[in-house]
Amino acid sequence: MEDIVRLVQSRLRASWEEWPFTVKKITEKAGGSFLWAQLATNLLNEVIDSGGARDLVDRILGDLPADLYGLYEWTLGTLSAKEKADATTIMRWVMLSPEPMILNDLQMAVRLGRTSFLLCCDPETALDIGLPWSMQELQKTGKQFDTPSQFYQWLRSRTRGLLEARPMDNEGKAQQSLGLQHVYPINESVRSFFISGRGFAALSSGRATTTQPNHEAVDLCHYSLLRTILTYLNTSDLSPLVSGHRSLGPKQSAVPLDTSPIWRRNVVDQRNLIMSSYPFLRYAVDHLLYHLLSPQPLRYFLPQQAIFNTLASNDCRIWRRWTALLGETDAPAILAKCKSAEALLQPEFGTSFRLERVFRAVNKMATGDSWFSPRKSLGLSVPLVFPVPPKSKATAEAEAEVHEAARQKLTAPTAVLPPRTIRRGPRSRGTVIVAWRK
Repeated sequence: MEDIVRLVQSRLRASWEEWPFTVKKITEKAGGSFLWAQLATNLLNEVIDSGGARDLVDRILGDLPADLYGLYEWTLGTLSAKEKADATTIMRWVMLSPEPMILNDLQMAVRLGRTSFLLCCDPETALDIGLPWSMQELQKTGKQFDTPSQFYQWLRSRTRGLLEARPMDNEGKAQQSLGLQHVYPINESVRSFFISGRGFAALSSGRATTTQPNHEAVDLCHYSLLRTILTYLNTSDLSPLVSGHRSLGPKQSAVPLDTSPIWRRNVVDQRNLIMSSYPFLRYAVDHLLYHLLSPQPLRYFLPQQAIFNTLASNDCRIWRRWTALLGETDAPAILAKCKSAEALLQPEFGTSFRLERVFRAVNKMATGDSWFSPRKSLGLSVPLVFPVPPKSKATAEAEAEVHEAARQKLTAPTAVLPPRTIRRGPRSRGTVIVAWRK
């Protein structure tokens, strides 16, 4: 109790003579909760800084709920509608991420989240990412936080001080830049408040009335996070780094891959360099599968066709980038490498078998190893074969004279090639491909 009294006395910015009575009221209402006293004092300081008199401060103090969850609801209820939308985007990432997010990664994730105005209410809308964005377009969605310091101040104001940045290890804040620090809730009760669904309900309606776990609200949040990750992997600026062109197979490679550890190490170094050069890219690659399987409807009833369409669209652009940065194209190897989704791939869900089926199909299409490969990726078009009418005798004689004159002009005899050749493509199932010779 004495610690709480000292905290309130050192932080409360009251100027009236009876301020010790206000300190006493805050201490008594805190009920021994250090965190409650800290948050309440911060709220009352905002009222005092805006010119509020003692009567207003006492009235607000009397209205503050005595429990922590109620205080969280009251605090978030003071945000405007736009501020609540921003707070929802921030809290989704911090509360539902499988690991503490780096501040720079969170900044990019929030910018990406602001580009999508479509409410992801089901798997179909989450997987429908639309046209690719560019980094230049993303800059327009976050002008108020161009630097990590500006973003952190904006984040603290939007979340009412419920989040803070600190180093993940024992390294001091002075030795680590702000952008590389990790974002945490100020207390684990804040995470529990949001995981239960009560926190997200407070941001959507102003006041939450239920105390029961709301899995549907959390699932809706994961849909939005999945859409954000897919949108980022679809960004046009990643094309020069991960172009998605087909790589040489083992038979075509100049150096055998299984006997060249230097080659493999260089590939890994290049992959790490690319992911470290772009904020949020490593997170998107490592945790795509986690956010895909976290919603219960997706985990138990995997929309295989919708996932296939998303990964195979635009010449398998997202699939090529994801697997190139992940370092795996084999379906079981991909599942094994996504460590954060390991608990969601248990046999009782049946998800791993369905995902392997989808991944194998997409990989066959990406490598051109499937008979239903897109014609565009192979540079071919479906030909139209028309019957050739028979030539007249005069036409045949004229063509023979032209060929004979051309042959006599050549210094060395050459074989006369037909104007076109007809061959059958691999696995064409009877499709005739006409290749014109030049």
